[in-house]
Amino acid sequence: MNDFMSLIAPIGATCLGILIGYLVGFFIRRFKEFTPGTLSSVISIILGVVVIRFLEAEMTVWWFYPIGLLIGFIAQTIVWKLEGKPLSV
Repeated sequence: MNDFMSLIAPIGATCLGILIGYLVGFFIRRFKEFTPGTLSSVISIILGVVVIRFLEAEMTVWWFYPIGLLIGFIAQTIVWKLEGKPLSV
């Protein structure tokens, strides 16, 4: 049971990273020019790290967040391509 509990924090950090990475990828591709809205979506990446720091996760758990960001951004790119949309606007 203790081994299972030690997996919850890395899974949560990865899922948070996937969600934020997917949303940032979506909004970056959606807007035609760099606006304050685009800037706020990029800032949300930094705020995700703040959330993990606020929850006082171990340093080893922090690395799962950027891995999740990468997975989310790649997943969004794949979905975007499958829908037949160009990657650049």
